[in-house]
Amino acid sequence: MNSQHDHRDIARAIIDANLYMTLGTADADGRPWVTPVFYATGDYTEFYWVSSLEARHSGNLLERPPVSLVVFDSQVPAYTGQAVYLSAMAQELAGADLAQGLEIFPGPAARGGRAMPPEQLRPPAPYRLYRATVSQQWILCPDPSGGTSGLCAGHERAIDHRTAVTLSAAGEAGTQPKANAAHGPRSTAGDPSSGDSQDNLNTGLRRHILIRAGCETTSWSDRSAFCDRLP
Repeated sequence: MNSQHDHRDIARAIIDANLYMTLGTADADGRPWVTPVFYATGDYTEFYWVSSLEARHSGNLLERPPVSLVVFDSQVPAYTGQAVYLSAMAQELAGADLAQGLEIFPGPAARGGRAMPPEQLRPPAPYRLYRATVSQQWILCPDPSGGTSGLCAGHERAIDHRTAVTLSAAGEAGTQPKANAAHGPRSTAGDPSSGDSQDNLNTGLRRHILIRAGCETTSWSDRSAFCDRLP
């Protein structure tokens, strides 16, 4: 597994499977703050959430719009974790941007989010809809070590490291952004990475977990018992 397409599938599968992302902000003096927020996305490059105006992170992003995001599953076995890391610019939404955002947020009812009318997200209401527009995206490199060197086959590194990934289908001939669990239905006819291929995404994510756990490369004695417990 070393193609951009495989890496993108891993990242999309993580975003599709989770409900919360970690939002990293900083205040005017540079003091960092992180918080979990329930998110929805329409194309993997714009992430929406609702927060109180009085929340610390809401005040921070007004002072410093650059933010960082992480989406991950904390329930996978130890030392097999994978995550999507994102750099973005965040903003409070109003007017046409608010209306557009509410077409995406909170996503399908199955995700458990509560739809909010626009009047609950503009003055004098205490809540606002926010959007983070992503500029850079990474995952932990999932490629197995090559040969006996112990180095990543793609980057020749022996330690955990990130690799850039493109999540949007923009610029890819013949494809359209796919429907996923984080947003509403969208036509994906003819798109091999659409919601119809969710099983393929899950398979790719499981293979990544197996690789990181050593289950596809190691020969240690209790390999079978450990690997049988992996998802």
